[in-house]
Amino acid sequence: MLKADFEKELWHFNLQVSFEVHAGQVLVLWGPSGAGKTTVLECLSGLKHPDEGQISLNGKLLFSNTGGINLPSRKRRVGYLFQNYALFPHMTVGENIDFGRRYQPDKDSSYQRWWEDLMQAFGIGHLINRYSYQLSGGEKQRVALARAMAVRPDLLLLDEPFSSLDHETKLDLRRELNAVKKTWDIPVVLVTHDREDADALGDCIITIDHGQMIQSQRMQTANKPNTQICNSL
Repeated sequence: MLKADFEKELWHFNLQVSFEVHAGQVLVLWGPSGAGKTTVLECLSGLKHPDEGQISLNGKLLFSNTGGINLPSRKRRVGYLFQNYALFPHMTVGENIDFGRRYQPDKDSSYQRWWEDLMQAFGIGHLINRYSYQLSGGEKQRVALARAMAVRPDLLLLDEPFSSLDHETKLDLRRELNAVKKTWDIPVVLVTHDREDADALGDCIITIDHGQMIQSQRMQTANKPNTQICNSL
């Protein structure tokens, strides 16, 4: 379970968030561009640090200003899919996906099975020797998602994962992300300003505007009967 309760002063407002996300749950941070959503992801991943508060994952503190704790990104076991995918252009697909493994302490034989499962889950086994410039937008997104999952993360962060995709590709990848949620039982935090993406993927939604968090009640649907507002701390 992810617990986050922190503040960070930005140049145009003070970001304040407080929530928890359970394993197998997708929390959507929804709102306009510039609202502070990506900054939340960066603080969770360790790319930025809050000014005060705490972040914990499965009972382990990742950040605490009072405790003087601020784990670096490589030690947080967090998978991050960036908005522009951030694939290394000088590496093949296989090398991109395997990149994060070098920072993992448990480089045992089971990793090969994990790697093969990722290739199958995202349908990219035939792409392992290609470079990013040889991939379509949808293929880049699948490779970036597989790379985020290759570190066997305890938390997955997704920043506008569909913003540059056509509608049909977006629908396909939504289905794949829902499959990821069912297969790998970890909390997921997804940032979007597209309400359709939020409704399709989120188990709960938090609206953020000018750094302030507003909880939003989801409409219950036939395929998501247990949808509810997210837990606040």
